Formats: sequence, structure tokens, C-alpha cells
Amino acid sequence: MLNDEQWADLKAQSPAWIERLRRDLGDLARGRCGWAEVLQIGDAELLGMARLGAGKLESGRAAEAERIFWVLTQLDPFVAWFWMALGDAQAKLGKLERAIEAYGRCLQEAGRMQPPSRDEMRVASLRRGRLLVQVGRPEEAFEDLKRTVELDTAAVPDGERAWVAIQDLAARQLVPQALLLDVPRPR
Repeated sequence: MLNDEQWADLKAQSPAWIERLRRDLGDLARGRCGWAEVLQIGDAELLGMARLGAGKLESGRAAEAERIFWVLTQLDPFVAWFWMALGDAQAKLGKLERAIEAYGRCLQEAGRMQPPSRDEMRVASLRRGRLLVQVGRPEEAFEDLKRTVELDTAAVPDGERAWVAIQDLAARQLVPQALLLDVPRPR
């Protein structure tokens, strides 16, 4: 911790750095940037961390992957994929409610992108919808699965998977049959 004299010396030696730090911390407090920007952690470093986390997840080390992706979401909370990967790790660890929250944040960030990231929205909706079924929240699951079908493309089978899950919800009478009328057929 700096005392008053040390702080004054630092301000006198690096006024531009102090001003940038003050501005960046203000932006951080207002939700305009993440810690990666404040700490000047570049995209290459974030990408390296993401690759490390993905490798941990693929090799069955979900707890380590969860820690890495949690850090990434704190460093740059505006990257939808970091939130999706965090949700994937948490789902593998059986932390279903936390995974549902992470997929929700992924959907928020993907929707804020210009243009919105339809691929991330489709995948996160499918994954969150499946978890919502598992935790006994079929109405919310239906909405996510419906969104998956709506965002479906002919090149990706997620819409077909979501359609099957919706049919299962209806067959088990967890959602009213009338809701099925609003669901488009997968492409």
C-alpha cells in the first residue's frame, strides 16, 4: 500500500499513466470496460487463456477450466464465448444453476454485439434450455428451445435437437400443447 508521500511521487513521475488509470477505473466502475483493458492484457493473452481453458475442459479437468473461464469473464465480461465456456464447465461439474446463469449472460452479451451473434445465441439457448429441463423449469426451457429453432440454419442441427426437446416437453405435458403452434419447423 502506498503512503501519501509515495503516491505524490508516483503522480509526479507518471502523470499520464495516473490519468489513464483514473479514466480506466472510472470506465470499469461504469461497466464500459473490463479488467483486461485496465490491466492492458491483450487479446492474444486472453485467447491463450481461453485455449488453455478449452484444453482443460476437453481433457476432463472441468474444475480447472471453470477457474480459467471465470477469470476470463472477469477480465473481459463482454465476450459471450467466455460465458458460454464457463457454463459448459459448470454444467460438467453439476453446477446447473450457475451454468444456467452463465448461459444467460452469454445470451445477453451475444445480443449486444453488432450485429448480434446468432450462432452463440443459438448454442447458448439450446444448452440452457436442456439444463432448464433438468432442473424442472419447463416453461423457461420451452422459450430457449423455441429460440434455438428460430435461430436455426440448414447447416447446423441445433434446431432439430431443440425441436425434439420441445416435442418431449409437450409429450410429458410439461408445457401446454397450444404453445407448439408458435414454434417454427427446423430448417
